[in-house]
Amino acid sequence: STAIIRQITNKTKISIIGCGGILDVSSAREKIEAGAKLLQVYTGFIFRGPKLIHEIAGL
Repeated sequence: STAIIRQITNKTKISIIGCGGILDVSSAREKIEAGAKLLQVYTGFIFRGPKLIHEIAGL
């Protein structure tokens, strides 16, 4: 999904919400660097809890 985010944001001005596979700060950073304006974190939140959200917020 990160590659798709990059492709879309390189060709349009559409704001993209990055989702899928965000399990840690590193994967969240990848989505943001690819051009995502927001992140949807579900599975990572289920497995890591609120701590993950705190870590991502510190980017």
